Amino acid sequence: FPVERKSTINTGFAWAPARANSENPEELQLELYNQIGQQVQALTIPFEGHQAQFFSEAFKNLPESFLGKVIVKADKSFLLTVIRLESTENGFQLTNVPPSAYPIREEPDDRIVYSQLALGGGYRCVLLVSNGSDAEWEGIGQLSQGNSKPWNTPWSVNETPSSGSSFDIKLPPHSSAKFILNGDSSVLTGFFNVVSKPGFRSDSISPSFFYLYKTGTRLIDSTGGPYSKVGNLFSFPLERSKQVNTGVAWAPDKPLKQGSTIQARLYNSQGALIREKSVSFNGHQSQFVDEIFSDLPQTFLGSMQLESDSPFVLTIIRLEQAGSGFQLTSVPPVSEGLGSFQLIGPSGGMSNDDKGASVSVPAGVLEEDLLI
Repeated sequence: FPVERKSTINTGFAWAPARANSENPEELQLELYNQIGQQVQALTIPFEGHQAQFFSEAFKNLPESFLGKVIVKADKSFLLTVIRLESTENGFQLTNVPPSAYPIREEPDDRIVYSQLALGGGYRCVLLVSNGSDAEWEGIGQLSQGNSKPWNTPWSVNETPSSGSSFDIKLPPHSSAKFILNGDSSVLTGFFNVVSKPGFRSDSISPSFFYLYKTGTRLIDSTGGPYSKVGNLFSFPLERSKQVNTGVAWAPDKPLKQGSTIQARLYNSQGALIREKSVSFNGHQSQFVDEIFSDLPQTFLGSMQLESDSPFVLTIIRLEQAGSGFQLTSVPPVSEGLGSFQLIGPSGGMSNDDKGASVSVPAGVLEEDLLI
């Protein structure tokens, strides 16, 4: 995963056991690479359960300003979370920047998609990307709107005005790069693609993508999350109250045919289907669930399913208003067919999948029925 350190920025990580038994690793090996891909430090840490720290605490004597990547590895599965900290005059922002897991997939997609971004009018986007391989990697960063159309308003990359909708990315082995995208005075939404050029693999890189909202120099919010999975059916929990709302942002996997739709189904907290609606699917769109179902009660807890014959990507955003500001949190949806599922026996208990995730479920419940 990419890491950055400045006077107001740091990167933290936290690991935890994947399984509550003797199959956990005895130690973790950590490697630190600088921006140009040179390994500058390596260390071994005993694995003693959950631990959280900044990478500047694990690796000593770092310069005040640093951009690079960290590799964390072990002989057995473990869980890892990566958090970006940015301090501001009004407090701090913590942004989830999920790491990339290995081993490399046999047939990776040629692109990585983030199905929601906001740019302009105080919003800017940040892409941190690291090359995890021993070979050079080449690709492009691409801004898209609507039905996979190019971005059509003024924007810049690292303060250089862009005349198109994409920019080149070239990474030597194990190197890292940072790209800051700015728009004009108008707020526009769309989606972002990291596309591998022919002959290169998307799973060779570890990207972190997030967007920030500032008023002047004051940072109000920072929103990040994992890249979006492609699917035809997604489910997610949702909540609405006076301070809280849930938003959805979908985008097409490929250019859509005319007349495409998304079927939205709303379930209450008891699991009863209470609303169903067919929504036009014309390309990227972001909205709150009470804009889809206008008669949604002011206070509501439940779940939603979104389904389409046309494959799409989806991001869920939780909005919470606080005082004069707000917080946006990315909440990844569950896609049908992802993960490994099993029936829990008559006593209930723990279930583990190949990726090391664990969940405790009641007796007789299927994992695939849980939305977390």
